[in-house]
Amino acid sequence: LSFPVPGPSRLVAEVRAVNRCGTVVYRDQMVGFEQAARAPYLEPGLAFGTGFHPTTQFCLGAVEKCITGARRVLDVGTGSGILAIGAAVLSKGIEIIALETDPHPCKVARENFELNGVADRITLHEGSTEKLLTGDKPIEPFDFVLSNLTYEDNAALLPDYMLLSHRGTNFAFAGI
Repeated sequence: LSFPVPGPSRLVAEVRAVNRCGTVVYRDQMVGFEQAARAPYLEPGLAFGTGFHPTTQFCLGAVEKCITGARRVLDVGTGSGILAIGAAVLSKGIEIIALETDPHPCKVARENFELNGVADRITLHEGSTEKLLTGDKPIEPFDFVLSNLTYEDNAALLPDYMLLSHRGTNFAFAGI
């Protein structure tokens, strides 16, 4: 994986493959160029998605395992954008839509998309799944749906996920 090298104040998240599962490890200092060349960078700010939490690590592992063959990916509750970035890095020719209901994490996610050179490949919408379902044009189903929210939020969104998917869609649900 190759990413632009940020300024020295940036946190570095290194994605390591462990049994084909993505694990994100943050470091508070810059790493050597050889390591930095394959590490995505994040400024999580106040947004969820630092990579420390096991649910985020689970979702990154699911991205790595299930992204092959996906043409369209939906990241619900993108937070810092870490899952959308992972999808963009691992599969160049896909469409990624990231949703976030909170304006502050939207700003953080946009910055992280730019920082990692994937902003032109991820469409970020402020809002939830209803924003996609109530649009003017019919939505094409997604091949992969990521949702690292709470159990209650994921359960409440299941009817929307069914409307946004097709037979064969891969889902990665995580949360507390």
